[in-house]
Amino acid sequence: MKNQKAFTLIELVVALTIFSVLGIAVFSTLSMGLSSWRRGESQEKAYQDIRIFFDVLGEEMRNAVDLIDQPFQGEEQKIKFAFIKNVYNPEDASTNKELGIVEYLLKKEKSALTLYRQYWAYPADPKAKNRGGKILSGIKEISLKYWGYESNEDESQEPPVYTWASSWDSLGELPGGVKIHLAMMAEKDYDPKISIEKKIKIFSGSGKIVRSEEAGI
Repeated sequence: MKNQKAFTLIELVVALTIFSVLGIAVFSTLSMGLSSWRRGESQEKAYQDIRIFFDVLGEEMRNAVDLIDQPFQGEEQKIKFAFIKNVYNPEDASTNKELGIVEYLLKKEKSALTLYRQYWAYPADPKAKNRGGKILSGIKEISLKYWGYESNEDESQEPPVYTWASSWDSLGELPGGVKIHLAMMAEKDYDPKISIEKKIKIFSGSGKIVRSEEAGI
């Protein structure tokens, strides 16, 4: 009778152990790669949403105007002002100017804040249907500051003092710019922790802006 080769119990245990170690190593590598991909995708989406918000708000602020019946109203978490908007007409491929009013305000939804944008064609009718809606969600905190100065009626006194104020309601005068601090929530472990500060200059605002690397615009 010929001798038949067979695996012993020890050899089977050793083989299973090797395959288990290799399997765990492959799974760990795939898991790390998937987590990195998710982090990158989540971060890219978050930055894209933030860029859209800053682009839209920046364009509107750069074209802001101050009206008697709609002065620039700024608070730490709310802003409302009139601006000149470029409206594209697809019929003749022309661009027309439209005077409108825009408002940004925060609403708390679950554990995060959501920023809404509302727009009305001027003059704004409270009963009219506005355009806009949700523009940025998943906000942890946001604050707005306004660049302005304290004017001195007596010219012999010290020159005006420029500073970042937490609110703006000066009729007939636009702020020189707006500084926005934005921090986003991290809903999952792989979500990015984003904190951004951006300054937007208002071209039609006060021309007496102090040029400073630290505090200026």
